[in-house]
Amino acid sequence: MGKINDQLKGIYHYKGSVDNAAALQEIENPEEGDVYNLRDTGMNAAWTGEDWDDFGSIVDLSGLVKEEDIQAISSEELNAILYSGKTSVVSSLDSVKTMIANDEPEVTIIFNSNLSTNNTLTVPAGKTVTLDLGNNTLSGTSGTIPVYVNGGNVIIKNGNVNSV
Repeated sequence: MGKINDQLKGIYHYKGSVDNAAALQEIENPEEGDVYNLRDTGMNAAWTGEDWDDFGSIVDLSGLVKEEDIQAISSEELNAILYSGKTSVVSSLDSVKTMIANDEPEVTIIFNSNLSTNNTLTVPAGKTVTLDLGNNTLSGTSGTIPVYVNGGNVIIKNGNVNSV
């Protein structure tokens, strides 16, 4: 197990399922950290040493979106929605390139993972690109400098850019 898992494994002890919260009160000598599933609600409860504490709550979101409002769209339509604006969360270099190439004069690209490239990402004249690396790293491989500014502007924040 990883470090965090090793630290957490002693906190809660899953003991099984009971019919409802009233059945928890019938458990004799619970130990701190004992956890039971409540069959009637699907929730969990843990013994704190003094009382049973519910884990979270059930939230009904069914009224927020109607099934008839959900429509299938193609990949092309999805890409047009995701990459035609000024801000996009990306997980691939293709997405970064698409955002740099779009018609917006200023774009913000938010990384949700580390990315590496063996080609330079070029920011053209008249374009301002903010690379919010989201505490990730943009790496150029084989000595490549990952970002080249060709008359445009680049703002890099919340992460690292390096050449490997």
